[in-house]
Amino acid sequence: MGKGSIVRSVWLITMILLGAQIGLFIIMSLVLGVPMNTNLWFAPVAVAFHLIMGGALSVLRDLFRLADTGTPLTRVNVPNVLSMIRISSAPIILWMILIADEYVVVPYLVSLTALVFLTDLLDGQISRRTGQVTTIGKYLDSSSDYAILFVTTIALRTHLLIHLWVFVLVLVRLGFQVVAQVTIFAVQRGTIAPQSSRPGKASVFGVMVLYAVALLQLLQSIPAWFAPAFLVLEIVVCAVVVISLGEKVYLFVVDLSRAGRNRSAQTD
Repeated sequence: MGKGSIVRSVWLITMILLGAQIGLFIIMSLVLGVPMNTNLWFAPVAVAFHLIMGGALSVLRDLFRLADTGTPLTRVNVPNVLSMIRISSAPIILWMILIADEYVVVPYLVSLTALVFLTDLLDGQISRRTGQVTTIGKYLDSSSDYAILFVTTIALRTHLLIHLWVFVLVLVRLGFQVVAQVTIFAVQRGTIAPQSSRPGKASVFGVMVLYAVALLQLLQSIPAWFAPAFLVLEIVVCAVVVISLGEKVYLFVVDLSRAGRNRSAQTD
């Protein structure tokens, strides 16, 4: 009963978020005067994106349990919904960045991006203060960050708003984390959850701030000092990303070794 309930809850939230994204797309198209018939790709991409999200979370239904007691959830809790909102918003953010050259979308884009990034701070605070820390929450939190950062990185580089070395470094950082999590999850079958750390959180937060500032370059006029100041910000953020990447490599080796010892102990 519990597993069936959580799967229904996952799909209910997923469909609500899909409807909200398509509704936001229609509203923004009308407000900005964007012909919807020239952006017909958005609907099927958004649908496919949400089907993948709902399907993946349904497969991982056993991880919807409280981290401290192991009690299974019967519905998606608020912190997990906030993480799902971040994942869900990836297509609309990508679309808005792609049309930013032709339409006055920056104020809406910056506001939406700020709200999405704010959920990254809220879900952890809410889960800890209300005792709703879940096993799936750790995967959702990191996955939602990576989804947003991935599509934003691609879109910003398309508009040449970040340097190539920033683009490559961020994708390497995100790519390694995804490969590491999938490997550990497959080896240990989800018993080792993603580990958060200060360098990891600092790198994600730094990249989010960098990207929010990068969007300001789409404004009609920017002061002369902006370019050198932005370059300094890129260097600082990338230094933090390099430190975080080194830590992630170390943690991956440690977790892989621990997973190997656990499997050996189970077979003895």
